[in-house]
Amino acid sequence: MDMKKIFLSLAAALCMTTAQAYDYAYLVLQKADGSTVKVSTSGISLSFNASSAQLTVGNTAYSIADLRYMYFTNSETNENVVAIPSLGWATFCSTSPLNYTEVDGLTAYTATFTDTEARLHQLADAVPAGTGVVLKGEEGTYHVPVAASASAPASNDLSGTTSDLTTTADKAYFALAQIDDTSVGFKLVSTGVVIPAGKAYYATDPATARLSYILVEGDDDTTAIDNLSSATADAATIAEADAIYDLRGHEVNRSASGTLPKGVYIIKKGNQTTKVIVK
Repeated sequence: MDMKKIFLSLAAALCMTTAQAYDYAYLVLQKADGSTVKVSTSGISLSFNASSAQLTVGNTAYSIADLRYMYFTNSETNENVVAIPSLGWATFCSTSPLNYTEVDGLTAYTATFTDTEARLHQLADAVPAGTGVVLKGEEGTYHVPVAASASAPASNDLSGTTSDLTTTADKAYFALAQIDDTSVGFKLVSTGVVIPAGKAYYATDPATARLSYILVEGDDDTTAIDNLSSATADAATIAEADAIYDLRGHEVNRSASGTLPKGVYIIKKGNQTTKVIVK
């Protein structure tokens, strides 16, 4: 392995260590805002001050609260390191063509945007440099190999940035975020916000933009829903339905007794679709 993830607790236990001992060319620190600092390991030392909760790298002190990850890496390796936070989702954009399909535990997607959703399409091949992607995985860091060749994905509304990008008023910019207690998606960010290098985002006309777009995985388990009317569902309506969907278009299975939990659903019977409330 050409990279070693160093937990901050390890630095606390050691109090002082020499980075050269790990035989890596660089030490990379990722801050809470997503930016990174790369420091040559030639002669640098690490120390931890427990009373002030600061990590000192060479002559620079960092507050522990401002750091997310710290790892050593070699400049010669054909790898890009992706950090997935506790949210389980992240965006990424690289200056090199990458093959995400070879990384265990990591799933990469492009995205196309509808009126309400960011529809995800899983990658099957390597993508060129500068391609914005959405990534899913357990919290941690992942090593993504550089690809010898790559072709642009068939559909992708995401943009990627390889340098810090400041949002402007002429476009509506959306960044990956937690939308509510159960949903992740792309949320509108204010003008003047810096989107860090190495991230993906969605930009569109401010006149037609929403406040957010919910992530939806897959193309095969959803159904388009049109021409809705509203009603309150009774047992007979539920029992006679050809199919029932949640508000994302995913089919819902009825219980053995033919009932549904409280909520809002789309019921399809023949050519008619109805939005119903189950109380």
